Parts: sequence; structure tokens; C-alpha cells
Amino acid sequence: MKNIISLLILLFFASCSLFSQEGNNMGNKGDWIVVVDAGFAALEAEDNFKVSATAQGALIGKEFIIQDNASIITGIGVENVRADFNDEMGRLVFLKNSHIYLPVGVRLFYDKTQKVSLFADLGIYGSYLLKSKVEVVSDDIDDSKNGLGFNFGIQASLGAKFKFINDQNSISIGLKSKTDMVSGYRNSVQEFKMTDLYVFQLGLNLQL
Repeated sequence: MKNIISLLILLFFASCSLFSQEGNNMGNKGDWIVVVDAGFAALEAEDNFKVSATAQGALIGKEFIIQDNASIITGIGVENVRADFNDEMGRLVFLKNSHIYLPVGVRLFYDKTQKVSLFADLGIYGSYLLKSKVEVVSDDIDDSKNGLGFNFGIQASLGAKFKFINDQNSISIGLKSKTDMVSGYRNSVQEFKMTDLYVFQLGLNLQL
């Protein structure tokens, strides 16, 4: 599992280096981005169940400007998905899945020069299920599995960016939706898929 985490971090910095070279060639410098989000999703365990869940996450990312009103956003983030449901025996089950993910997307702005500008994002992501924890309090069951597998999907968001007085830094708010499309898990482990995720986002954009 440590090797997977190291690989994802390496891919993030490699993509930053690649896009940074393109941005430097154009003479533009994008923001460093910190985003937190929270909302709801549907969590599906293959051939087992599908339940409503809550999702909370955080992301550190980098923007690479490619045109006046267009940029590429990439980053590395963590996401926790929690659900509770009754199993076939009537027991209340608590489930928590913890992911690390790497998104890449295109951001389009409407009139980026204004103090308040609207944007739309469209992209793809890859995520790795670091840990899945199941608790059944009534039977004193606490079971965890690590390094289960990968999910890949698409995501989109709409939001607004509010510049500070100095125009260098800004905050953003938005709504994001995403869904897993493809998965690849180790043999003999439960496969999970997260669909219909809708979260509210709050971001800080810094020019460093």
C-alpha cells in the first residue's frame, strides 16, 4: 500500500512538472489550490448492497493556465465515505471507506478578469481505496482491510471565484459531482463503487 501511495504522489509531482513547463513557456502562472468538500453519494458493494452515504474530502492542487480563460487543474486528495445500514440479519452495520485520489481536469472561466468570475470544470480521476472498515456494534465486530483496489471515473463542477483586494489570492465556492466508471480490485475482496456523488466545495487559491 505504501508503494501505491508513493506512486500517486510521484504522479502528482510529475504532472505538476510537465504542466509547469507548458505554463512557463506561455509566461503564465496558475494558483496553488486547497479545497475541502462535503456532501452525499451512493455507495455500491458489488453483488451485495447499495446504500446512501456521506462524503468528506480535501485536495491540494495546482492550476496551469493554458489560455486567458482556460486552465488545467490537477492535484492529490483524500476522501472519506461513510454509510450505515441493516444487513440481512437485521444488524446495524457502520462502514467507512478511505480513498486517495488524483484528478486531472480542464477549468473554463467566464470573464476571469473580474473580481467575481464563474467557472466550470470537467475531468477524470483515479482513486485508490486505502482502507475499508466495517463495524457491527451489537456483535462487537471491528474489521478493517487495507489496499483493496482502484476506481476510475469522471467528474464535473460549477463554481465562482472571488478575488481578494490584491487580486493575487482568492476564495472559491462550488458544487461538484462525480461517479466511478471502472474498477480494478484484488481477488477475493469486496469491490466498491461510488456513484451520484454531490458535494459542496470551499477553496483557497494562492499565488506562491
